[in-house]
Amino acid sequence: MDRSLLDSIDKMAVLDARALATSMLKTPNSRATVRQKMVIGRLIRDIADAHTSAEVTRIMWNVYMSKSGFGIPNSAWKTHYRSA
Repeated sequence: MDRSLLDSIDKMAVLDARALATSMLKTPNSRATVRQKMVIGRLIRDIADAHTSAEVTRIMWNVYMSKSGFGIPNSAWKTHYRSA
């Protein structure tokens, strides 16, 4: 995930921000488990339901931090996506 793209999402129109975030999440991963595919599907659904580009940015920053190893164990955000 490119940080420069993450920094620019909140300056975009909502539809553009949604499209960029969705394309960032849909990168092909042939080794993805069923659970990972479900989580990505849930993230895409939440991005589609986002009302502002700031909300899209928040979701993508949470994904970035979690993938970087800086996520908070047992946080409400992780619990939400773990239950997918």
